[in-house]
Order: sequence, then C-alpha cells, then structure tokens
Amino acid sequence: MPPPADDRSEFLERHRPYVEVLARFKVPPWLHNWFSHSDAAQQTMLQVLGRQDELREKDEPQVRAYLRTVLENVIRDAIRKNKRIGNGVIEELINQSTRIDPGPADSATPSRAVMQEEIFAEMAAGLYKLPERQRLAIELRYLRTPEHSIADIAEELKCTEKAAAALLCRGLEQMRMIMKRSE
Repeated sequence: MPPPADDRSEFLERHRPYVEVLARFKVPPWLHNWFSHSDAAQQTMLQVLGRQDELREKDEPQVRAYLRTVLENVIRDAIRKNKRIGNGVIEELINQSTRIDPGPADSATPSRAVMQEEIFAEMAAGLYKLPERQRLAIELRYLRTPEHSIADIAEELKCTEKAAAALLCRGLEQMRMIMKRSE
C-alpha cells in the first residue's frame, strides 16, 4: 500500500531546497531567457514524483545522486531545445553547463566528496530557512556565475548598497548559526 499523500509531498519538499540550489548554481546564464532555474527545479521534482516510493528506500546520498542526475538531464534537454548551433559546439556547451559538482572533486577522496556533498545539502536546506531577500543576496553573491558585486546586488534588490551589504551580512550570520545547529 503506498504511503499517504502527505508523506509523499513531505518527501518532495524535504529535497526541494537541494534541487533548487543546484539548479540556481548550474542553469547557465545564457539560458535564463528561455529556461530559468525554477523551471529546472520544478521539472526535476515532477520527474521524481512517480519514483518517491522507490527513492524512500534509499539513503540520502543515493537520493541526492539521483536528483543530481535528473537535474543534469533536465538542463541538458533545455539546452538542446534552446540552442541551435553546430553539433560539436552544442555538445561542449551541454557538458560544461551540466556538470554538477558542489565541491572540488579533483583532489577529493571518496569520503571527502561525500562529506562535501552532505555539507552542500545542509547549506541548501539552510538557505531556504532564511528570509527571501537575505537568501537572494547570498545566492547572487556566491551561487551565481559571475558573482555579483554589492552594487549589483543592491540594484537587483532595489535597495542601497549599504542595505544590500547588511542583508548579505545578516544572511551569512544566520547561515553560520543554522550550520552550527546542524552539527
């Protein structure tokens, strides 16, 4: 017998922050006019919807690996649909744009990679506990490519540079507190 609908929605909501942060990090800026990070996250969650019962039996690293793979495929599909150029160039764009790697894997041992992945997942969940403007300031500064300056953040949030810097500082301080509590 399948779990009640409330359990199913709780499962998806528990993983949504992780998927949304990865999508913000990996949807290439040139694609935003056609396909935003929220589109990528939503499509990923829709594809996962039918596999919740199967995923519930797996441990967290396996679930996150599956979510990353689905998100990579969603982004690849969007790139293919929205970029009409020569095959060699598009394949290179796809490969560059969809490599989801929350930490430096080159020098990481497998256990270190797992630890980095868990820290990234905790950070993603913590970001969604912040007030929206603080979260956006942190995302603009640290999760977007290229990083935004304080002036850019102020312009995006329609506030003064001093207010943007204060939002960023408060957000980072709250993230530190959230991460300490989760230790």
